[in-house]
Amino acid sequence: MEKLKIRQRWMSLPWGVITLVIFLVLLVVGVISEVKHPDERPSVHLVIPAFALYGYVVLALLVNWRTTVVQPDGLSVSVWPLWVRPPRSLARDEIRHCFFRNVAIYDEGTLLESYYAAGVEAVDGQQIEFSAPHDTLEAAFGAANQIADVLNRKPGQERIEVREVGQIPERMEIMSTILLMVFWLALFLAAIFLGVVWESRIWLQGSRRRPCRRRRYHWQWKMRLAMLQKHGGWRL
Repeated sequence: MEKLKIRQRWMSLPWGVITLVIFLVLLVVGVISEVKHPDERPSVHLVIPAFALYGYVVLALLVNWRTTVVQPDGLSVSVWPLWVRPPRSLARDEIRHCFFRNVAIYDEGTLLESYYAAGVEAVDGQQIEFSAPHDTLEAAFGAANQIADVLNRKPGQERIEVREVGQIPERMEIMSTILLMVFWLALFLAAIFLGVVWESRIWLQGSRRRPCRRRRYHWQWKMRLAMLQKHGGWRL
């Protein structure tokens, strides 16, 4: 049985480089702050867990690849080697059609990025992109046709067509994306909480090691008075 394998970068390299530069700048600032102000509170320990998680995401942007395996029985899409989301798979009977579309990203009316993508849409509304970014519509259309050709080699099944779809995903795909974002947000909140707990423990340990100033002064006066009494003098 013929199998088609497509391997692409998970994210375009410029986005990974941008996040890496931000990560390195923040890392340098944190190291300088810790060296110059080691006793300052709150310290960098407060953000170390969240910063480590951010570093994991940056590394995933740089090294992860998206691998799509297509067979007449269906397809699967996985992102590896670092885990960022569960693998996705669809049986052939669950596929409504293959698609291609234009994706345009704007910021306050300014076009930041525009590219074409190819994927498959399930009967329940899931949309799985397996090939992006493409510079031209023809390239994305060709990638979608390539997948459809493999899926249509299973005998006795209705033919899977290739269609153009809009940029806005179906409701099912939007919910899937929101759940994934909530998961990562929960991880970052947990990392922040861990940093707060770590910082609190460090502060408590430091306060226990440092004697109270009032007790220290009281002890010093008692020692001075004892020495004066011993030598018979009361001048301070």
